[in-house]
Amino acid sequence: MRLVPSLRAWLVTALLSASLLQVVACSKKRDEVDAKPTELPALSFRADTPNLMLTWIDERGGTHVVASPDRVPEPSRDFVRVVVSDRNEGMGDPIYVSDLSKPDAGGSFSTRSVPRSVWEDEIERRREKSAEAALDPRPDAPEPRAPAEPRAPARNQPSPSPDAGEPAPADGQSHVKAIVYGADWCSPCHQALDHLKRRGIRATFKNIEKDGVAQAEMDAKLKKVGRADGRIPVIDIDGKILVGFSARAIDAALAQASGTML
Repeated sequence: MRLVPSLRAWLVTALLSASLLQVVACSKKRDEVDAKPTELPALSFRADTPNLMLTWIDERGGTHVVASPDRVPEPSRDFVRVVVSDRNEGMGDPIYVSDLSKPDAGGSFSTRSVPRSVWEDEIERRREKSAEAALDPRPDAPEPRAPAEPRAPARNQPSPSPDAGEPAPADGQSHVKAIVYGADWCSPCHQALDHLKRRGIRATFKNIEKDGVAQAEMDAKLKKVGRADGRIPVIDIDGKILVGFSARAIDAALAQASGTML
């Protein structure tokens, strides 16, 4: 009779051990399913590859989109983002980058995959370096000019709002149509959208990296006004095409579109 409790205890221990092993195995399998790939499929391209979009970074951290390697300046060819708009690979995270200074014997360029954060960190590094250079004047640099005295606002000009010194949305601008062409990682693109929002304009954002039609639409508008420098954002305010973010240029285009005075 004394063996029965011992046998019962042994059976309980065995069942608990089996259950624990089953839980560990399920957890491992779930981890394997949730794991995301860190490498993209191999990709090579040529100068004449269709639907090619190359984004290069200038020394100030500005981004520029072009469709051919020969339009990327020599100093900026070592780290260029590559997107082929009819492929899903490289649109999210990770992304493709290439060193355009090293084509192979046949004129093709190879790519490698990197986390999107590496690309964004490089943009931020160059912006910080440019900002530091601006704050560190050279010994032979001319003396900075004194700031100009603020001018009194024109009679018909709306008074600035008390928050952040920005003018309030002007009357008659609610009908103005605005489109911003850009990319998710482009900070000036989001600055343009935010500025338009502060002016009471609901702008449409078109991602040229994910939408080939948007890219073609943007290129056609640039060609029509004789612009083809490849910078983003490209902003269309009732047919007025602006390249790059400038709060003053946006305000002037809004005033022209709404018939108000600056």
